[in-house]
Amino acid sequence: MTDLKLVNQDNFLEFVDTFIADSSCIIVGQKGHGKSKLAKHIARALMTSKKTTVQIFDSSLSWLNDFDFIPFQFCADYIEFDAITDSHMLYSIEFEDSQDVNFVVREIIRENYLKRRTLRIAEYMTNKMANTLAETNHKKEDIDTYYIGIIEEAQNFLSTYTLMARENRKWLKIISDCRNLRMSLIFIGQRLADISAKAVERANCYFFGKTISDNDLIKIRRILGSDNKHLIEKIKTLEKGQFLFWDGETACLIDLPEFKPKPHETPQLYFTQKRWFERNLESIWDKELTNEIRFWFTHMQKGLKEAQK
Repeated sequence: MTDLKLVNQDNFLEFVDTFIADSSCIIVGQKGHGKSKLAKHIARALMTSKKTTVQIFDSSLSWLNDFDFIPFQFCADYIEFDAITDSHMLYSIEFEDSQDVNFVVREIIRENYLKRRTLRIAEYMTNKMANTLAETNHKKEDIDTYYIGIIEEAQNFLSTYTLMARENRKWLKIISDCRNLRMSLIFIGQRLADISAKAVERANCYFFGKTISDNDLIKIRRILGSDNKHLIEKIKTLEKGQFLFWDGETACLIDLPEFKPKPHETPQLYFTQKRWFERNLESIWDKELTNEIRFWFTHMQKGLKEAQK
């Protein structure tokens, strides 16, 4: 029987450094339980490291006005956006169709994955050649930064039906290879039953919020094992904002305070997309909508300071 350790605000940074990097995680819990708030705590902790790139894929408007300073881009019809591989980024995904959402997130994650995979192969071949030539002074290089992708509404990407499509099977390959490429993907969803077993078994750590659904509890029992029935009972009684963490060996009760964004540090529009808006504002939308967007755009670039007066 596994003992349950307490993780609170005092030791949360240490917990994140120990368990999150090099892991693929799934966060599940009932609606309103605090899944996104937990993810925001994790993102803030990870962004304190200079060797970590955190990118957030928000298709539910959970982050835009409720997180610390971070560049952001809109992903929507007629709006240009870039797949960035070397800096923090918040992607606000405004497509309505889940297939469009899946395409955007999958391809941006894939850009990061392919870059890291290419670097790993190049490093391997360079080091092997140096060893063959007996270059004792050759400096062995490696990928020295972690990539963390935080993905809302996991059912759009990892459901059994979605993964049947050939192009979406890439998700399983990427999740499986994360540890070798210093990548970590954190998927957020309401119900574990909505996520394919193929994806669940490839993840190596989980955050369970309060769950009473029989289908979810069946999956959780398989993950926790028959020796941890006391953890199942604990999951049924978790309070709002509490989560049970499990990585196959370690069980922790995550109990953090309410997440509060840092004052005057709302996300700022990525400079390339800012220029796109300035160039296209008059030509795409009608005058009334253009005026509203221009008002928002002006105040957003000032950090919303004037709008908050």
